[in-house]
Amino acid sequence: MSLASTRRALLLIVAATLLASTTAFAQPYGLPSRGSIAAYLNGQMPSTDPGDPSNAGIPTTLSALGIFSNLAALTPNQGLIPYQLINPLWSDGAVKARWMAMPYDSGQMVNPTIGFAPTGEWTFPQGTVFVKQFDMVVNEQTLEKRKLETRILVRVGNNIYGRTYKWRPDQLDADLLSGGMTEPLTITEVGGTTRMQNYTYPSPQQCKQCHNTAFNTNIANGVIGPKTRQLNSDLTYTPAIAAGGSGVTDNQLRTWNHLGMFDTPLNENDIPTYTKVAALGDTTASLEKRSRSYIDSNCAYCHRPAGPGPIYDGRYDTPILDQNLAGSATLNPGAVLWRNDLTANSHLLNRDSLTSPAGGMPPIAKNVVDQNWISTLSAWITYAFDLVSTNVPGNANNKVRALFNSDLDPAAATTLANYAFDGGVTVTGAVLEPDKRTVTLTTSPMAPGTLYRLTVNRVQEAAVPGNPVWPNSNRTFANSAPPVTLLLEFASYAVNEGAGSLTVNVFRTGASGAVSVNYGTADGTALAGQDYTATSGTLNWANGDTSTKSFTIPIVNDARAEGPETFTVFLSNATGGAVIGDRLSATVTIADDDGFDFSGDGKADLLWRNTDGRQAIYLMDGLATLATQEIIGAGTGWTVTQAADFNGDGKRDLLWQHTDGRIAIYLMNGTTPTATQQVLNAGGGWNVTHTPDLDGDGKADLIFQNTDGTMAAWLMNGTAMASGTTLLGAGSGWSVIRTGDFDGDGKDDLVWQHTDGRVAIWLMNGLTAKSTLQILNAGTGWTVTHTADFNGDGKSDLVWQNVDGSIAIWLMNGTTMTSGSGLLGAGTGWSITRTGDFDGDGKADLFFLHTDGRAAIYLMNGLAPTQTTQILNAGGGWSAKRVQDMNGDGKADIVWENVDGSVAIWLMNGAALASGSGILGAGTGWSVSGVNP
Repeated sequence: MSLASTRRALLLIVAATLLASTTAFAQPYGLPSRGSIAAYLNGQMPSTDPGDPSNAGIPTTLSALGIFSNLAALTPNQGLIPYQLINPLWSDGAVKARWMAMPYDSGQMVNPTIGFAPTGEWTFPQGTVFVKQFDMVVNEQTLEKRKLETRILVRVGNNIYGRTYKWRPDQLDADLLSGGMTEPLTITEVGGTTRMQNYTYPSPQQCKQCHNTAFNTNIANGVIGPKTRQLNSDLTYTPAIAAGGSGVTDNQLRTWNHLGMFDTPLNENDIPTYTKVAALGDTTASLEKRSRSYIDSNCAYCHRPAGPGPIYDGRYDTPILDQNLAGSATLNPGAVLWRNDLTANSHLLNRDSLTSPAGGMPPIAKNVVDQNWISTLSAWITYAFDLVSTNVPGNANNKVRALFNSDLDPAAATTLANYAFDGGVTVTGAVLEPDKRTVTLTTSPMAPGTLYRLTVNRVQEAAVPGNPVWPNSNRTFANSAPPVTLLLEFASYAVNEGAGSLTVNVFRTGASGAVSVNYGTADGTALAGQDYTATSGTLNWANGDTSTKSFTIPIVNDARAEGPETFTVFLSNATGGAVIGDRLSATVTIADDDGFDFSGDGKADLLWRNTDGRQAIYLMDGLATLATQEIIGAGTGWTVTQAADFNGDGKRDLLWQHTDGRIAIYLMNGTTPTATQQVLNAGGGWNVTHTPDLDGDGKADLIFQNTDGTMAAWLMNGTAMASGTTLLGAGSGWSVIRTGDFDGDGKDDLVWQHTDGRVAIWLMNGLTAKSTLQILNAGTGWTVTHTADFNGDGKSDLVWQNVDGSIAIWLMNGTTMTSGSGLLGAGTGWSITRTGDFDGDGKADLFFLHTDGRAAIYLMNGLAPTQTTQILNAGGGWSAKRVQDMNGDGKADIVWENVDGSVAIWLMNGAALASGSGILGAGTGWSVSGVNP
């Protein structure tokens, strides 16, 4: 299955909301048909421009023109198609309605059509007439409106001519004007006071100043408003605005396409992909988009190449970096808007803050400033999101850190084209750090001590509506080591789930000045509040203090049995002139807990750890303890981090790690070590994260991860390494998060996850990857939390959990998803903490835990739950520490531990308790140890 089809399948499984968008066009059209109408409003308007000021051949009243069947209600006759613009021209606050009449004869096979274009301008056939009604709210208390004018624009030749009908004071009809005029209006305000407001009715010549190509080149036949980006929106087609209207709400492009109005029929599925502008008041759109949309409507008919408006290109389709629109005193000072500058330097803001008579823009028919526009434009110019600093990590070559003052959209932040250096330096990599505000850029070689400038574009905030950074935002920096560098001790950490906490050291190099740095944690496959406690704070150093500082992260000894889980610890916001070094963040791997058989009798046993460091084994027969043995004393520095069968005798062995980095293996026979061997020396920076069987010899092998991110594998024969290889080099961003046999060849495979959220599967044959396939893209919020066989086909399947709490299952055949299903939606509070075969049918079942302490079991048959049962109420203080077969009946049982330290076992028959017993009382200091089985 391709990556694209895999993503589509996952979205269909877990994102039911997408169904609405895929079926949005399975509905009636806004207008099922259109009525016939001849060119030029059935010949009522002249087919040639009468000239100015002549009105020869034009009806002198609006009623005589025959546009409306009901003049008082403005009900249009057949053939007039209503439309509305997303971001219309400002007309002193007037409320506008629009129609267009394009020649159409229902009895003809071929009719004139619009020259459609997905971007840019449309072309319209001769004889097309546009009608625009202007009303003004004259009482802001009662919202009473007065009809002011009905404006007619007619397509002739390659141009357009316009005429205005001014409504009479009695509002019964409107009369044709021969020239322009200005009328004072009395407006009653909300408080009851009145104000005078002038309103300008344009002359035919003024209409041509904007619409006629003789005055304004590169305008499509003089038509300004209707185009793809302005009409790609919904309209409700009521009988009041359209003959034959039925009240259906439909996309305007879709309706026009259905009516056959375009020269090339559109594929309806393409319509949502077409560019659309944003309304000025649409707060779901960024300030940049709203501002550029308004400029497109109100300025671009002149301000465009070959147009009479100089300086900048106001068209929305023109990339912002090519518009000469937004700049600064540093870069592009000739732009008409300057970052954080509300003075005359922001020329467009200055002119738009004035009325036409006072030199404002546009230069005609503007008597009132659009204050909503001015406030929106000012907010964009002064918006706080910015590139705040750049620096070079003190001990990293060809690396530059870009720090922003808001969380970033991951896709935009890691797009290389959004960054540019001067001096011929190129960007070869971009990584969004865990603080979500820092981007580490990898570059081509930079000269030592040289001053460089980083320019950033199109990087946007993570929060909706995702305002982009101001165009050409830039900062300079020197390619030299800073006086103070702060960095984490390691690039990765491993901690036993039963250890209770992890202490992280932070180093300082350079003694000059008082400095500080923030620290924090971010979820990976391990979740804050469930696997560890989210931790954040500030570390401070005084001037001359070069000591190592530290902070502690509490680790939750939770009930997960799917393998190691990871989260990230990171540094951010260094102060006092310090910078953060190359170890800005680190991956923390929590070694998981699960059941294990030390005696080879087919019944799970228990491994214990005391608070003083002692560790012990209980050999179990169901609820009965057969033997107990302490296997290491207190305070040695050694901890069991993995339990696996390294010599293929059917008995679990132990992998130990020392605080100094040494690693050793104990081959076990029950509670007795038959062989012990140190396999790795101290100080290498390596941790064992998984113990899969990669070559199918029945003996566990080792997956290592180094502090620098390097991943390696050893094939083991007992305590001896048979062969080994490096899987991935340092700094790739990928880590092994799960193992399982996905293709049923008896050899475990590897599930990888990248720091950006991508997921991939490697099908393994020993140390060789037979196949590598990315199965999920970055930024979806999904991660693999378990691998188990849910349909009994001998191949591992995947359990996915989203950051919003949604849960889904994929049934796998190698790297291919054969089928999938969503189990739970977002926000239920339930999560899968273990898998196990509770009913002995050879298919994995699910153990759920709720945030309030409730527990439940789903007995599964592939994707379908055959039974769902809650087995524990909330608030008892109990949590499941193990799901394992304690009595050898082929059915998973449950080992519980209470917050007071008590331990109990339930022998299960499906979702039913067969028998149970407490095996340890409260307060002993012993706990069922959290290691990976």
